[in-house]
Amino acid sequence: MLDENVTSACIVFLELCELDSRPFSLDLEAAQRIYKWLLYQDSLRISVPRDESEILREVVQMFLDNSPESLMKVLQYLENSTKSLPDFQESSLGIPISKWILVSQFCLAHDLPMSSQELRELAGKNDWTSFLFEAEIQKFSPEDLLPIVENEFSDPALKAHVMLVIERLAREKKHGRENGIIIPDSSSTQLFEVLLSAKHTPSPARTLLRCALAAERPFLCIVATCFLENQLDLQVEILDCMISWLCSSCADFLVEFRTKHDLLQVNPSSTSRWNSWNADNLSEVIFALCAGRQFEFLIRAFFIFDPNNILLVYLSFHQNFTLSHWEACSRDMQSFVGLLKGNVKNFIGGVEWAEKLATQLIDLLFEKAPSTYETSHLLEFLRVFPQQHKYRRFISNFQVVQRTNVNFDIRTPSDEVINILVQRGLYDEARGYAKENEINTSQITMDEAESVLNKHQKKSSWVFEEDRMALWHRFNESLFSEHETVPEQVGDFFKLKAASKQTTLNERVTLLKMALERYKSCDPNSRTPEAQLEIDELENNVLILSTEVDLIHAHRGMVTDFNPKQILEITIGHLVEEGNISQAEKLCKQFNHYSPDLNLVKAALTLVDKSVNALPEFAIEILRKEAAQSSFAPAVQVENSSSRTSTQIPMGNAELNKIPKSELIGFLVSHCTECRPYCEKILVTYKVSLSLTLAYQEVARKDPYEVLQYLLLFGGTADTGFPLTRNFIVYFKLDPIKVATILADTYFKKRN
Repeated sequence: MLDENVTSACIVFLELCELDSRPFSLDLEAAQRIYKWLLYQDSLRISVPRDESEILREVVQMFLDNSPESLMKVLQYLENSTKSLPDFQESSLGIPISKWILVSQFCLAHDLPMSSQELRELAGKNDWTSFLFEAEIQKFSPEDLLPIVENEFSDPALKAHVMLVIERLAREKKHGRENGIIIPDSSSTQLFEVLLSAKHTPSPARTLLRCALAAERPFLCIVATCFLENQLDLQVEILDCMISWLCSSCADFLVEFRTKHDLLQVNPSSTSRWNSWNADNLSEVIFALCAGRQFEFLIRAFFIFDPNNILLVYLSFHQNFTLSHWEACSRDMQSFVGLLKGNVKNFIGGVEWAEKLATQLIDLLFEKAPSTYETSHLLEFLRVFPQQHKYRRFISNFQVVQRTNVNFDIRTPSDEVINILVQRGLYDEARGYAKENEINTSQITMDEAESVLNKHQKKSSWVFEEDRMALWHRFNESLFSEHETVPEQVGDFFKLKAASKQTTLNERVTLLKMALERYKSCDPNSRTPEAQLEIDELENNVLILSTEVDLIHAHRGMVTDFNPKQILEITIGHLVEEGNISQAEKLCKQFNHYSPDLNLVKAALTLVDKSVNALPEFAIEILRKEAAQSSFAPAVQVENSSSRTSTQIPMGNAELNKIPKSELIGFLVSHCTECRPYCEKILVTYKVSLSLTLAYQEVARKDPYEVLQYLLLFGGTADTGFPLTRNFIVYFKLDPIKVATILADTYFKKRN
């Protein structure tokens, strides 16, 4: 078949046998054309191309089998191979001839129906003269021509012209002309009569659209646009014509839409007002047709009615994606995004509508559940799409599926994806995914902590406090800190665990301290008054429980001799000793507790700077009683018949103010119990301020070792200064080594 010498010899042999060699020559030329086309198509395959001999055998076998089915298959292959050729081929005489001549001759030789591909190609080019000429010489029936005219001509006016020509020929045939045709119509109404009758109605375009919908004749929708262009009908818009054309062209794919809008039984003669459609209705139609992959009708509709609509580019992308034409997809998507960002106007729907509908259609692609290979391509194309925030999640979900082999719909919301990963124990993967999608990871870490805790609680070692404490510290120092968990959530976690009945007192104190630490690490400016109150109360509870733990350790596990009030007083004493007066006051307020020692300390601090008149009444009463029994109390001599005695006179504030403040503070100190060391510290500090002639607050703020140096240098004589210096060292608990160093330095300074 491929060897010219062999084929020429065969033709000569047939002619010598007085047999017609034209069928053989025709089949030979057809086989060669099909063979070359199959070779080219095979070279485009991604997989390994087939062997040429295999393709040759396939072609030869089709011609050897002379059945009708095989001949129709050969005709189909011949039509497809002819489409890819130039319009004209050069004959053996050097004369250009149509490439479709071979197809027509093949059909005639094998008694097959004439191929309509040439007519479709001419109609697609709007070459109406060649179309009518070829239809005439090839003797196509009107029934065969009408679908080609309706579906292939893109110029509306030209299509209407051709339809009128065919209608005229049909009328002539009806009256005895040989080549006329009759246009089939569900209402048995001729096209020309429809046009004439529509023209005399109040809304010609509306009448034509109703006829188109009733008879499923889309070309009437195109004719209707003529009335719009000439402003002969203001009741119908171009959008109505477009939707009507699609409904009449693709009726089987738009049953739901037609049912919804009462289009299944349209009365063409109705005079009611036309209910105009909007862009949302067009979106419904486009979505349904894309779902049915009727892209050719959609693209043709836009070319006819709205050729400047940027959605055309997206529809090309959608169609190319279904055909796996990846390069074309990439090109179309970039073009579409560029048009969305441009200033393209004057098309149906507008830019926002086109972008919204494109987003819905992209979701449709995902709903069709493409393969992993197709999904990867689709996500790559969508990297440039304006709705990046939405498809960024799809990309992230797809990557998770690839990494973890956990199958789920890549359109799954981010929070559900995180739940899926957490349920499978993939906490690090869940945290990484959350960070990619700008989601807080705290809850993931909390879920991990609960999971780890559940596993440890099932172990036999969970009964030991040491093991539980180790886990709490691991959570606090490692898990929560490393993953930057929200402090409030961590605090709530530890606080909840501390409330468990299974925790020991020591364990509860540890957990509450961890919770308190987390709560305090939050931004204080963002705290509400209620939150601050909860923190203060928690801190007070920790202080009381810590005191109870210390008492247990000090008394070898027995605290039965201490009631809650005593424990509270001891806690207040510790706070006061640390100088944390405000915290001690909060503790008393929380538990509605009155602390005599705390009030004595506050009175002593008040007396340092103010007079007796500023003290509360209970403190003044103490001073009066102590002063009355001291050497400062005035006495009156009373004489009677038997003897002379001395009677103490009650002292007022004026008399108390005459007593040195150091003595008055000493009176208050004598009534302290738990807070006595701090009261004595106040007294010593006051005496030091007098000795150095400095304000009390200034001495209290200075470094104790600096104050000691001043005392040694300027603190008076040995008789008065030494006891004061000694008390200062004792009550401020100064380091002996540092004190010795300061003493030595002072000694040498005085000698020099």
